[in-house]
Amino acid sequence: MLNNLEVSGFIESRYGKIIFIDAPGLFALVDGRLNHEGRVGHMNVTLQYFDDCPNWRVVEQHLIALGREFDDLHVELQLIDTPEDAERYGFRGSPSILIDGVDPFARPDDPIGLSCRVYPAPGGPSGSPTLDELRAALAGAA
Repeated sequence: MLNNLEVSGFIESRYGKIIFIDAPGLFALVDGRLNHEGRVGHMNVTLQYFDDCPNWRVVEQHLIALGREFDDLHVELQLIDTPEDAERYGFRGSPSILIDGVDPFARPDDPIGLSCRVYPAPGGPSGSPTLDELRAALAGAA
């Protein structure tokens, strides 16, 4: 079990452990990357994070819930754990969400580096987008 979902299996790769979760249209990649090139009609979401920021778990839960709404959703968790990785991947803080390689929440003044990201929200700054904001971003990319 992982976050109350049945784990259907895992494999080891050079990128780390890939864990497949038994949820319609959803799989997660833990501590690594997976190339989805050649997948037609699928929306690929990368959740970039670093362990010292707890807010990525909120987005992970949102994506698990949205995986039940978007049956073509494929989720990848990408651990960013060094300043060099942050620069290499243009990491704007944890959590960062890339939909088919594009960060729909990025602002030009967002710094790159290992930090917790701040998102504007109706009730004031937040550590993650709301479920509805994430749903709207996914729907806009579909």
